[in-house]
Formats: sequence, C-alpha cells, structure tokens
Amino acid sequence: ARLAVEAAVAALAAYGEGSRAAGAPAGAPAEPGAPNCAVGGSVAAGFMSQPHSSARVAAIGPDLLARWRDAVADDVAAEPLDATAPERPEIAYGTTVLAALATPDEVVLLQLGDGDVVRVTADGGSDRPLPVDPDLAGRVTTSLCQPDPLASLRIVVLDAADVALVWLGTDGFGVGRVDGEDWWRPVGAQLLAHVHAAGIDDVARRLPGWITEPADVGGDDVTVAVLAREA
Repeated sequence: ARLAVEAAVAALAAYGEGSRAAGAPAGAPAEPGAPNCAVGGSVAAGFMSQPHSSARVAAIGPDLLARWRDAVADDVAAEPLDATAPERPEIAYGTTVLAALATPDEVVLLQLGDGDVVRVTADGGSDRPLPVDPDLAGRVTTSLCQPDPLASLRIVVLDAADVALVWLGTDGFGVGRVDGEDWWRPVGAQLLAHVHAAGIDDVARRLPGWITEPADVGGDDVTVAVLAREA
C-alpha cells in the first residue's frame, strides 16, 4: 500500500502543479494549500490551487498507475521476490486506492477498489458521489494489480461549494459495522460536527483512537482520511 500511496500523492501533486502553472503568472507563489498532501495506508488527500481541465483529470489515473508500476519494478529490483512469487510481480503488491484533491472551486474524488469515499454537505447530509463498481462482490475487490486497472477506476469532480467535508476509509473501517448498511451517513455528520466544535486538528489527534475499535472488530487494517473546508 505504501507504494500506491506514494504514487497517488505524486500524481495528485503533479496535477496540482499543472493547475497552478496553468492559472498563475510565472514566478507567482502558490495559493495556500497548493499542493499539500496528507496520507496514510492506501488513502491520499491533497489540495491544488486552480480549476481543473478534463484532460488533466483524465491524466491522473494513467499517471498514478505508471508511477506505481515503476515503483514496484524498482522495489523488486532492490529486493527480488522469492520463487513462490506470482509471474507478474504487481500481483504481490496489489492494493486499492482512494484519493481526494481539493481546490477553492472543485473537489476531485478517485477510487479503485473497495472502501468508502463520502461527501458531506454543510447541513450534515452524506452521499457517495462515485459510481458503484459492479465488480465488487463481498470481500472480492478490484485492484491496481489487475491487468487493466484503469477500467475499474472511478473519478468525479464536484463543485467545492457543495462539499463541507470528505472522508475516505479503507474497507476495514466498514466491514465490522453492525449499525446497518447506511452506517456511513452518521459518520459524516459526526465528523463535520466535531470539526465545527473543536477543529480539524482535534479530529486528527483523535482519529487513530476512533478507528481502533473498527479495526479490532473487523480484524482488518484500517486507514481513514478526512478533508474539511476551513470555517
């Protein structure tokens, strides 16, 4: 997952730099928060400074995939796999990817594989704006290691005015939930309320403790990232 995180961060940063370069005079400083990525596990979140173009959005996935495959090749060259490894080394590094990229005007959400990508609006309502992956079934997921991972890549661009908070969680966060299939809706409202009451820094401080129980109950590793609009 580490290599996928690094590839996602680099692809998002490249996209952010391209947006800044397209919208700012030569030598102009980047606007606050552009690009600055916070990551963990197979989740990445970041910022860019200028609006997107459809061509640059379309380039994020291929860029991420190329960077990941190059990183896998470098890792295998440095530490060769043993004789029991699969013929395609990427299979041994297979992972899902969730990513969010924000500008003052737009929020870009990206997902490959299972997990949760949730948008929360100012009134505390939540939805999953990315289309459903028809190839997900139970604990079976699509992955970066499949022959054509971009066929399973989902991406959406939202108006930033319609986004108060985004949270992203790997599948381990939801697998042990017993509070119904819409359990993710109150999670968003609770996170937004906490951001308003105590600030995003307090959320960051408490988040590792909050995800410990789902990890213990579900028996899986858990990574969660939260991206919130400044008050």
